[in-house]
Amino acid sequence: MFSAFAKAFAQLTDPRLMRVVVAGMIATIAIYAVVIALLAWTLSQAWVKDLPILGMVAAWGAGVGAVMLSTLLFPGIVTAVVGFWLEDVADAVEQRFTRTLVRRDLYR
Repeated sequence: MFSAFAKAFAQLTDPRLMRVVVAGMIATIAIYAVVIALLAWTLSQAWVKDLPILGMVAAWGAGVGAVMLSTLLFPGIVTAVVGFWLEDVADAVEQRFTRTLVRRDLYR
């Protein structure tokens, strides 16, 4: 297990994997920001926002609630984003560690 972990970190310098990591981080941050904004807007649309004190509490609560809910959704967002580039990662790993094997194209 430790050797596989070391191999994974050693391959992070591969440009194909670095592209996946950077693109995944950018896409995840963008989706995360949109989710926070939508949740904050949705939670702030309560009827109590017209009341002075309760409106302020509702606005702060909406912000905190949006961050908490989006944190709960974060693993799903990351999994969905990384899933788009999973084949690229698999190809890079196979090319580096299984050069001696014959590649069979299953999608012909």
